[in-house]
Amino acid sequence: MGEAFRALRARRDPDAALALLDRHDRLFPRGALALEAGLARVEALLGAGRRAAALDVLDGLADGRDEAARQRSLLRGELRADAGRCTEALADFKAAESAGGSAKGDRRARALWGQATCRARLGDAAGARRDFHHYLAAFPAGPHAADAQRWLEAHAAEAESPAR
Repeated sequence: MGEAFRALRARRDPDAALALLDRHDRLFPRGALALEAGLARVEALLGAGRRAAALDVLDGLADGRDEAARQRSLLRGELRADAGRCTEALADFKAAESAGGSAKGDRRARALWGQATCRARLGDAAGARRDFHHYLAAFPAGPHAADAQRWLEAHAAEAESPAR
């Protein structure tokens, strides 16, 4: 595992890290460091540009309630959203934002943005509107503030028209 982390982080060689992780998995298929090996594999796959494969690994990792689990939920939600799996991603974003009470700034901003964009993609305009407003209220100068404002302006007429 140590050599895999050195390949990944010191040498920035995700392919070498993946080969070392493959070896580790063959030698220790249910070892004490299985979660760490899985997380290293996700990092290496992302470094190699293999987002779908990274999502496959994340889909197989256990959920939890600690900070690391919330970070995994956020990443899995973002990858699921990118893969068009917004219904599943919404649960990840909710876990990343609200689990444990006080979500950290960047994680909360990314989770709110992910929720809002997924709701918009799924056709839930009311939910998207609510989430975009929450995003803007919490992060008025956030990286997606202009996009959130544009979406709200573009869909303002829908919010004002009476339901049929």
